Order: sequence, then structure tokens, then C-alpha cells
Amino acid sequence: MRTYRKALLGLLQAAGLVVYCGAVATLMLNLQAIFGKQPGLFGIVFFLVLFVVSAVISGAIVLGYPAYLALSGRFKEGAQLAAWTVGWMLALLVLVGVAFGLAG
Repeated sequence: MRTYRKALLGLLQAAGLVVYCGAVATLMLNLQAIFGKQPGLFGIVFFLVLFVVSAVISGAIVLGYPAYLALSGRFKEGAQLAAWTVGWMLALLVLVGVAFGLAG
């Protein structure tokens, strides 16, 4: 796999994770409309299950294909793709942080 393809795939994986996190954040902002002011037991269980499911989905987005590559004997490519993805996630984190800093 060429370097530019790994970089692009890493960017797509990082962007997918940012979109997913945005969707979960939007859901969490609207939890009060769903559960009322105090969530009670059901709301707490919902949050914990959402947290665990989000961790699994995030792990699959970031590590799914790199793990497949590593298990296929292409460990170096998998490690490079994971590194590209984490690098892009950090870059997107900085961009989002700057955007919020400028907006607020």
C-alpha cells in the first residue's frame, strides 16, 4: 500500500470517527428531552451502555483495518495506517479546538 493511500485512508478513518463523535455528542445534548431533568436508573444504564458501544465502534473505526492487515502478515502496513489515523485525529482535534476557540 502506498504512503498516500495510507494517509488518505487514515484521514477517512479519523474523519469518520469525528463524525461519529459528533453524532454521539448531539444525542447526549438532547438526553434531557428524552429522560427529563433527572435521568434515573434507565438514563444511567443508557449512558453506560452508550459509552461501551461507542468505545467498541471507535475502536473498530480506528483499529479494524490495521488489525486485519497485521493479522494478514502485513504488520508494518497496519502499524503505519494506525499511525496515520492517530496523526489525523490529532490534527482534526487541533482544528476543532481552534474553531471552538475562535467561536467562543
